[in-house]
Order: sequence, then structure tokens, then C-alpha cells
Amino acid sequence: RGHAIHSWIERYLMHGEKSDPEAYDDEVTRRHIVSVGNVLDNVQDVFAIESAVVHSQLKYCGIVDCIARLGDDLCLIDWKTSERTKPTVQSLYDNPLQLVAYIGALNSDPTYLDIGSVDKGAVVVIYNSGFTAHVHRFSRDQMMSLWSEWLRRLEAYNKIMTS
Repeated sequence: RGHAIHSWIERYLMHGEKSDPEAYDDEVTRRHIVSVGNVLDNVQDVFAIESAVVHSQLKYCGIVDCIARLGDDLCLIDWKTSERTKPTVQSLYDNPLQLVAYIGALNSDPTYLDIGSVDKGAVVVIYNSGFTAHVHRFSRDQMMSLWSEWLRRLEAYNKIMTS
């Protein structure tokens, strides 16, 4: 299901294809489309979708969902599907750490030099129920604080792996 909505978002953002939710057999995918529909109207200037990033110095990599402007801000956007509502940052658990890890890799990856530095992010929670998606935006200051936490966790992980 998560794959289906990611594919739908990619077709919409890259090709303007906003297919009718009723075209999908899966009821949850139809509700995902309804949930995220209003958010996509605020996404423009898409630089990358489902794209690999590598932090060669810190030796980790990942696949970013979307690099685009959300309103006026250049952001890394992470799409998440959920059965439960996640109206607060606390309800996202470690999703913000994943976001900042991807931003760190993106900013260190020479493949993306032409984009410039990305220092803002967003976790968009798409609901299985069709409830309007929550957009959790993270400022540069929030990202800097999260980056410190990410580095602490990465260091702890590396210590475990080398002992």
C-alpha cells in the first residue's frame, strides 16, 4: 500500500497525472489519495523523487522520497502512511531523525550539488482512513538539534558494530 501511494505521488508530481482514486482496487490506496490530495497542491519545483543519497564520510545511505519546494521552502519531504493519527511531532517517534539523516546525506552527496543546501524538512503523514494528511514541518533550527541527536545515535551504533 505504501508503495502504491508513493507511485501515485510520483506520477502526480512528475507528470501531473492526478488519476481518479476510484481507479484503484484497493480501498486503502483510494483513501491515501484523498488524504494527501490537498498537500500536493503546495509542492512544486520537484528536484528528485525516490532518489538515493550517500553520506560517504559517515558511511550511510538511504532513499529520499522527495526534494521539492513545499510552499516557499526547499525541503526534503518524507511521505509516511499511518493507521493512527499523528498530530504531534512526538507521535512521529524516530521519523524526524530519519529525515535529518537523509538531509545530511543529501547535503554531502556530490550528486545533488546543483540543488544547494537543504536545511528544512517535512514529514507528511498520509492516513489509511482518508483523513486529511498532517504536514509536520521542521525548521533549520529544529533540523540542527535533530542532527546532533542523529550523530549521537550513529556513533552509538558504530561502537556496537565495532565491538
